[in-house]
Order: sequence, then structure tokens, then C-alpha cells
Amino acid sequence: MCVLVCAMIIASVGLNMSSTAVIIGAMLISPIMGSILASAYGNVSADYSLLKNHMLGFGLQIAISVAAASIYFFLYYNIFFTFNLILMPDLFNAGDEFHKKNN
Repeated sequence: MCVLVCAMIIASVGLNMSSTAVIIGAMLISPIMGSILASAYGNVSADYSLLKNHMLGFGLQIAISVAAASIYFFLYYNIFFTFNLILMPDLFNAGDEFHKKNN
């Protein structure tokens, strides 16, 4: 699962950078393909216990992937916008500070 979390973080960085190559690289190292292939094999060979086990595993992998990406984007945008407001204030922030000083 560690490789899965790393792949999701790499894919999230690729989405932030708008880099197709980084997203494709994250897809190459992602271990999700094993569950997809096992589910397809279980479906074709009518081995429904194999299909059930790997579909549950696939659902767990999807949940972990979404959680890792959500944590990354939550931290990224909170940290980025906090530093952006401190380092590069715009006219709205300056007016807000002016209003706070006068009240």
C-alpha cells in the first residue's frame, strides 16, 4: 500500500504541475493493475470467489488512493494559500488590513 500512496502523491503533483508525463509515470508505478487483471480473470474463468476478493481489494485501493490525494491537496492548498497571503498580498488583503487598523 505504500507504493500506492506514493503513486497517488506523484499523480497529485503531476496534476498540480499540469504535467502529463508525471501522471503517466504515476500510473506506471501504481499497483492497481494487479487487482484489475485478477478481477477480469475471475470473471472470465467464472471463479466468483476470486472476483469477489479482488473487487473488495480494488475498492480498498481506490479508497486509499482518494484519501491520499485528498490529504495531499488539503495540505497543499492550505499551506500554499497561507504563504501566498503572507508573501504576496494583493489589494484586497491590504484593504482588509487597513480596515482592521481603523476599527
